[in-house]
This record gives sequence, C-alpha cells and structure tokens, in this order.
Amino acid sequence: MNYPNLTQKSFTSSNAGKILKHYIATNKEIPQWAQVKIFEFPNARELLLKHAKQGHNICRNAQLKIFELADAKDIILQYTEQGYDLYPKAELKIFEFENQDDFLLEYIKKGGEFYENTELQILKQPYA
Repeated sequence: MNYPNLTQKSFTSSNAGKILKHYIATNKEIPQWAQVKIFEFPNARELLLKHAKQGHNICRNAQLKIFELADAKDIILQYTEQGYDLYPKAELKIFEFENQDDFLLEYIKKGGEFYENTELQILKQPYA
C-alpha cells in the first residue's frame, strides 16, 4: 500500500492507525503535532514507545499527555531506558503518582536524570 505524507487529514482517514504504524515502521520521525494526536488511538502506548526505541524523542506536549494514561509509570520508565529524560514540567508531574518515592528510585535506576526544580522538590519530600 502506498501511504500518503502524514498530515492533519491523515487522522481523519479510516487508515489513520495504519498510516502511523507505517511511519514508525519506516523509522520516520512523527511530527510533534501528530504525537499528541496519537493519544486518540487505543495503541498510543505501543506507538509512542516504538517511536522512542527508534531514536526519536517524544515531544513535550505528548510527554505531559502520557500522565493521563493508566500505565504512565511503565511508559515513562521504558522511555527512560531508551536514554531519554522527561522535560522539567513533565518531571514535576511525577510527584502526582502514588508511591512516588519508589518510582523516583526506579527512574534513577533506569538512567533518568533530574532537572534542578525536580531535585529541589525531592528535597522537600518527607523521605528525603
């Protein structure tokens, strides 16, 4: 099948999921605007992680939307294993997790590094 270029209109087509999978399978970087639209699909997690595994960063807005997913912790840890860190605003959302102390330790074990504001927030926690 010959896939068209990725455009806003691509997401209104009945083949939108196939088009995204094609872009990821051919190691094409998904534009930032499209990364945010990925969350409209039931396999958003799979698409974002595959995109990251191919060496593409997940944009800031998509990183923030990850926190809306039920398996946000798992996605973030897998993203970190690929050598990426969250951007500062997304990092601070970690403090909304239950058992954030366990998650912070796991994030560090996977290679995550923190920005200064996040480090200051960690120091304010009762377990610091």
